[in-house]
Amino acid sequence: MRSWELAPVIMMKSFREDVIAGAPVEVMATEDIVTNRGSVTGKWVLYILKKNDIDESFRSVLVKQRAAEPRIFTTPNGLVGIALELGVKEIKIPHTKGQSVIWSVDVSPDGDHVGEDDNSELSSSRSG
Repeated sequence: MRSWELAPVIMMKSFREDVIAGAPVEVMATEDIVTNRGSVTGKWVLYILKKNDIDESFRSVLVKQRAAEPRIFTTPNGLVGIALELGVKEIKIPHTKGQSVIWSVDVSPDGDHVGEDDNSELSSSRSG
């Protein structure tokens, strides 16, 4: 069973709102990175990390619109694109299956956030 199959799901709009509010993002590699003649591919899934009302930690997987399956990014360019859109301050990409890294954003006291004014949904080209 894949790890995302048991996780609650979250749509992109709510995902962005949580990131802007300061929630960290977990990036998990679901396959090893493969390089072929200068081309790099892999598979990555994004999770938002939060706490519930009784302070228990949980994560929700980012899903495609109108589907309960995770949005899978298949290129580092796709990951970098969403990281920049979200305002991630340091972009790290896991290389091996099962490895994960945490992305976070700088949220200033006045609420300014890089990427906050971008209301466009991710294009399908960003998912690989």
